[in-house]
Amino acid sequence: MQKSLTDKNLESLFKFGCQTLENTKDYDRAIKIFAECVNNDHKNPNFWAQLGLSYMLNREMSMANECLTTSLHIDPLNIETNLRIALFLYENGEINKSIDYFKKCLSLDSNNIWAKRNLAFIRLQLNFLDKENLDFFEKVRDKTSNLNQSNIPLINLQKNHLKNSRQKKLFIINEDGFGDDIMFLRYISILKDCGFKISLSAHKKIISLLKTSPYLNNVDINSKYSNASILDHDFKTNLMSLPYILSEKINFIPQPLPFNLKKNRIVLGKNLVKQIKIKKIRIGLSWRGNPSHRRDNIRSIPIEFFSTIFKQFENCKFFIIQKNLNTKETNFLSHFKNVFNCDEFLDDFSKTAMLVSNMDQVISVDTVLAHLAGTMTIPTTLLLPKIPDWRWGLSGNKTDWYPSIYILRQNSIDCWDKVFESLAFHLSKNF
Repeated sequence: MQKSLTDKNLESLFKFGCQTLENTKDYDRAIKIFAECVNNDHKNPNFWAQLGLSYMLNREMSMANECLTTSLHIDPLNIETNLRIALFLYENGEINKSIDYFKKCLSLDSNNIWAKRNLAFIRLQLNFLDKENLDFFEKVRDKTSNLNQSNIPLINLQKNHLKNSRQKKLFIINEDGFGDDIMFLRYISILKDCGFKISLSAHKKIISLLKTSPYLNNVDINSKYSNASILDHDFKTNLMSLPYILSEKINFIPQPLPFNLKKNRIVLGKNLVKQIKIKKIRIGLSWRGNPSHRRDNIRSIPIEFFSTIFKQFENCKFFIIQKNLNTKETNFLSHFKNVFNCDEFLDDFSKTAMLVSNMDQVISVDTVLAHLAGTMTIPTTLLLPKIPDWRWGLSGNKTDWYPSIYILRQNSIDCWDKVFESLAFHLSKNF
């Protein structure tokens, strides 16, 4: 591509780069596209900002810093540049500086939703139980879900509705992730105590598991509701709005959602049961999350890191609780006799939960397995990047969400070596 690109062609190339970055996560390609934009117009701050963002998402932090600094030098008041610098500082662990830049963005545009949402998540990360933080989060967060709340003509549940809730019908809309469902459904028992008759929209893959929870007795749980059945309710709310709505009633995080797996008479595959019965310490393992998650390359870990763990703890049996393994991962795991791949046996969350209930220990990155094991009070070691998802905070080995979880955090950005040294030490103390 020649440097004689017209402004129109350059604009089209930039848009194509933005689409590549957002839709395909092909960061190397995005870098090449935005680099071409910069080569054609090195004074455009947006080109430099997007190139910096691409480098950051590709975890080339030094190059990201250089590009973003250049963009800021060209136009210190460019809001897109300042947003990306704020995000870069956050991902780099410079939380206070990140907050300052997000606030700068709001001084440039007081209605900028991305600055507000990022600030909301940071505030929750610093103090989830603070009522002002919950209030701010509720006002600005994205509430899109499997059912678009804006298309449901029901009254949004508010704090004042709790005062006269006896026999009122409440329709709760689940969030996007299975981990969110497991994490926030603990609040439903409080709503039931208020007298609400509750219907819950949930993904069909998790419904059978949810129906084993005594917290959800007499709750209508389904993946699809007719318009007429939805309209037969008094109020609606999103699942993650419950901490805010109940913040005047409680100032603590409730106990995790209990399950009674015997209720469904769940049966595991014979070969899996045979492996479980082998007299070895049983450890469940998950090393990556949903690849479509925007921070998956930060939270997931290459399976090769577990090689020394498999070798050092030959007295343990490792059960791979991970779906859709690729050929490279399958071939790698086949070299270890103390590793068993459970992929084909886990076609339902009830079966996954039954398997987890048989584990002596679970090791997981930030994915649904951590929430499931933590909810079931299975001893769980959670491996986190230096800047994790907001719900895990920024420091400490424990979390109020799940008392059975022990957290190991990166000391440095993108460096898992020390985490695995700590993991080996932690396991050696227990096994």
